[in-house]
Amino acid sequence: MSDMVKVEASPQDRFLTMVEHMSGTQLTDADLVKFGRIMDMQIQYRDYQAKQDFSRAAATAQGKIGLILRDKERASGPIKGNYASFDQMVAQSKEILADHGLSISFNEVIENEQPGILHMEAIYRHVGTHHEIYNIKVPFDTSSNKSAVWAKGSAITYAKKYLYSMILCLGTGDDDDGLVATTYVPEGISAMQKANLMMLVEQAESSIDKLYRRYNVACVDDLSQAQYENACEGLTDKINSRKAVDAEVLNTQPENFLNV
Repeated sequence: MSDMVKVEASPQDRFLTMVEHMSGTQLTDADLVKFGRIMDMQIQYRDYQAKQDFSRAAATAQGKIGLILRDKERASGPIKGNYASFDQMVAQSKEILADHGLSISFNEVIENEQPGILHMEAIYRHVGTHHEIYNIKVPFDTSSNKSAVWAKGSAITYAKKYLYSMILCLGTGDDDDGLVATTYVPEGISAMQKANLMMLVEQAESSIDKLYRRYNVACVDDLSQAQYENACEGLTDKINSRKAVDAEVLNTQPENFLNV
């Protein structure tokens, strides 16, 4: 005689059983209110699980992506040496992302667009339905007498590269390729660095005015390279601290979240 195995019903199964039961009964207003609250709890629980699955998959995938090879050589410009292209970043990471149900897509944001500025959006998705959105604004690359189409196309390439690298925290070694797409400013910071700084300020939910007061400058153009690097380090620490808090919350499993 075989032993009976007791299978614990999942919250989703219990919820569906309750819906089937309630569909065959006469519901009062109080029942409808209770049912609405249970629906809200079910949605919250589903979103919680999806976000937890996303965080686990993203962390595992990121740990498997190694140092990106620098596959291109700069033919001209003030910065010499090799750099990692966007194609190389994708080639070394796309299969790992796919193995963990992750994908990254890009869109151009056309609402309130500014002349000569590209606003690019990246969507980091997981098959479990959760996704996160990242943004960056990049000036058109008008160097070397580029045509209008070429200038925008170059900006698209750099925006995709830096968003992709930022999302996956990719390492390429010493890579200053971002300076090639802009006018090199030895004493200050480049247009690409300005865009990166603004993106970090937004992600850290900080204010550019706070940055001005901290470094006693009137605008971004007045920042030195040292101040820029220091600001980026501080903003990145703040962003990572927020992510650590979110991760701690996600690791706390709710007990008896649904009792239906």
